[in-house]
Amino acid sequence: MAREQQTGAITAYKEGAIDCVTFLQNMREAIRIEVDSWNAFGNYLDSRYQLEYFLKTSN
Repeated sequence: MAREQQTGAITAYKEGAIDCVTFLQNMREAIRIEVDSWNAFGNYLDSRYQLEYFLKTSN
């Protein structure tokens, strides 16, 4: 989703449909979405490994 937003912003800016400020706002939002998704994935992996650890040590 973030990549599509970046591509759309670049295309719109090149075609003159949006100005520089709007382009930068769109890119910032796309980057924020990507960073948030990586953070969520990292949290998922941490939780998964902790669960696996507790399941192995409880037996």
